[in-house]
Amino acid sequence: MLNFRVMKWFSKDPLEDLFSKKTEFKMSHDIRLVSPVGSDDAYVTVRWGNIESAENIISAIKFACKTIPELEIIAQNTLLKMNIDVTDLALVKAFAEAYNSITIDLLSKKNFKNDPEQFVTRDVLRFILKLCYEKSVTYTDNLQRNSTFSNQIYGEVSFELLDELMPKLAIKPDDVFIDLGSGMFILASYAF
Repeated sequence: MLNFRVMKWFSKDPLEDLFSKKTEFKMSHDIRLVSPVGSDDAYVTVRWGNIESAENIISAIKFACKTIPELEIIAQNTLLKMNIDVTDLALVKAFAEAYNSITIDLLSKKNFKNDPEQFVTRDVLRFILKLCYEKSVTYTDNLQRNSTFSNQIYGEVSFELLDELMPKLAIKPDDVFIDLGSGMFILASYAF
């Protein structure tokens, strides 16, 4: 088990700064999320009134904290106890900065093993597909209302169907997926 000084980052806690001084209202915030496995950082622009983006940021942070044991140890006493008002963009940004601070500190530890392949799980894939689905399918109520074989079909986008098909297709790393976008097949999949 890694020995972390959990309180170390509280001295520079962005949430503390947020509550101690008046923040300027902005219509949008660019929010950076540090990858806990050392991949490229994600940058998300969250606009005032668009709570879905803010909710996705919060859920991505909490998912990362619960997926990586070393991160969960630190976050269970800090980030995972917080309830964030997703309508307050400054607070969402401060929450993300607190997460980034913890993650950067964790990544700097020499004994932290962050092999990305160990984190490739069905739960991670399910979470990523959920975020992609919510971003790309704007009117989920209309999914099953369209007539069969029309150009308005979204198709079947459930993780369960994708999870069932992947072993049957025996996809290899050098295989290429081409989305014909025709709406003629049952499955509307994602290229990854």
